[in-house]
Amino acid sequence: MVWQWVYFIGSFFAFFLLAILITRIFAAILHRFIVQTPDDVLALIKGPICLLLAVLLSRSLYDISNVTITVVALAQGATVLLVAWTWVFLRCVDIIKHRLSDRFIEQKNHKLYFCCVQQVMC
Repeated sequence: MVWQWVYFIGSFFAFFLLAILITRIFAAILHRFIVQTPDDVLALIKGPICLLLAVLLSRSLYDISNVTITVVALAQGATVLLVAWTWVFLRCVDIIKHRLSDRFIEQKNHKLYFCCVQQVMC
């Protein structure tokens, strides 16, 4: 029935807006209490975590709705959930990569500094 598909799309949109609100509030609280919150962590919360939260909310609340098996099967389908988890995983890998590259650059500059200081002293 058409009303069930409209309900499905409308409720997912409502869950997505709720997830946006929750993640924005969480990011603002995190940014307020942790002064040096990196931008990539905030982007992780506002992007992939938001989508993941919306998908999980919609999957958990479709059990109590009165819709057909087809709509429930689409809602319970793992495609969007798999996309959300993949996005979260790739963002986490990206954050780790940036942290490690910054650490290696810092160590290289630190070694270069000590090498220059030793040459000046000699």
